[in-house]
Amino acid sequence: MEDKNREIKLKEETITLLEKELDEKDVLIRHLQNEIDKFRQTRDVSETRDVSETRTKRQAISAEPLNTQTNDLQITKIP
Repeated sequence: MEDKNREIKLKEETITLLEKELDEKDVLIRHLQNEIDKFRQTRDVSETRDVSETRTKRQAISAEPLNTQTNDLQITKIP
């Protein structure tokens, strides 16, 4: 009888341990599913932006001289 009780206790401990592992894996699965969902959302947004909105390339105008040599510059007086 005592052997049966010991065997039952061992099985219960094993079940408890396996349930704990199962809970941990469930948490990991939920985390990974959230990461997949985040990735899909960002990928979907970037794909729709690339397809539907082609950005126009703009050109800036600078007031600075293009030539970096200052000795080429001359001051011209206007009468």
